[in-house]
Amino acid sequence: MLKSILRFFGFLVVLFLAAGLLVWLNFDWVRFNAIVWMSTPGEPFDAAHSPPPFDYAKDEAWAALPTRSDFADDVVEGEIDGQPNAAVDVFLVHGTTYGRLSNGSWNQPPNDQQTNSFTDLAMHGASVFNACCKIYAPRFRQTSLGAFADRTGSGAKAIDLAYADVEAAFDYFLEHYNGGRPFIVAGASQGGRHIFRLLKSRINGTELAKRMVAAYPLIFWMTKEQFAKDSPDIPICSNPTQTGCVITFNPVGPNLKTGLHPLFDQTGLICVNPLTWKTDGAYAGFDLNLGTRTFKTPNKLLPGIADAQCDKNGRLLISEIRTDMYDSVPLSRSLFMGLFGRENYHSIAGGLFYGNIRRNAKDRVDAYLAAHQTVESVVPH
Repeated sequence: MLKSILRFFGFLVVLFLAAGLLVWLNFDWVRFNAIVWMSTPGEPFDAAHSPPPFDYAKDEAWAALPTRSDFADDVVEGEIDGQPNAAVDVFLVHGTTYGRLSNGSWNQPPNDQQTNSFTDLAMHGASVFNACCKIYAPRFRQTSLGAFADRTGSGAKAIDLAYADVEAAFDYFLEHYNGGRPFIVAGASQGGRHIFRLLKSRINGTELAKRMVAAYPLIFWMTKEQFAKDSPDIPICSNPTQTGCVITFNPVGPNLKTGLHPLFDQTGLICVNPLTWKTDGAYAGFDLNLGTRTFKTPNKLLPGIADAQCDKNGRLLISEIRTDMYDSVPLSRSLFMGLFGRENYHSIAGGLFYGNIRRNAKDRVDAYLAAHQTVESVVPH
């Protein structure tokens, strides 16, 4: 009897160790799918039970407006908030901040104050554009990470609903805020996806394209082939002062963990190197990085933290991140720096190249304004 009990507990120990080993060997897969599971509703998407839309006539429907104080006004040492005198606007769509599902909804309800607070904090990243532009950042019925991994069709419907809000906010921005001024469109992650769709549906081939200084739909996986089909009249930026073009990149490390989801493993991606603003695949060294903004140093840029090179698949390869500032935040290296797999730097991409993005947006705005001022000066009135 005793031997049988010992064998049983021995079997449980072996089983436990084997399970632990399996999780350890597949930690990236387990972590990613656990987060997907937690952010996926248990019921199919039902439009009839979706939360009501935001009312963009109300200030509270916007996470950032240039007429009030918010985190998009944030500046690092040595910089100023240029919004009061900016001649250009930026319409910015934030990345996913909806992780705690509200009442099992595929999309964020407008009255979800916790998510709204997370979105407000995300405006620290939006401040990268306040040197060049007045920042308009709508809230929207965003969906969660689970929607992007879903294969039942519900996720796609939730993404469509989120985009419908973005388009409605863009219309309101154009009619009530922009006043015919030049503009930038920008977004990150989920916001980047919606900006790519906005380019396709509302800007490509229209008069709006003439007013678009540039598009920054960052850290969303878009192939060159698909973008050419969707927005054939909008080129990919290939130099630092080109205007009317699109910029994106997806930074990864040399030991990137692949195989978590087909979206992350695509090839032929658009890659504009944020250290050179070129697409030639040339290596750009650490000395070209004007400054990284980390969780630990939100008010100071750390230069020379990351290098960059577009690889043959269109990923932005970073050989090394030369700081321990991410390690000083609990779970940051294992979670925020590896949410989409080991050495997939999706969650910290904007901060890694904050200084370069900030300067480049200003450079493109200056180039656009100079070119159009020249044109206007030679056109008879």
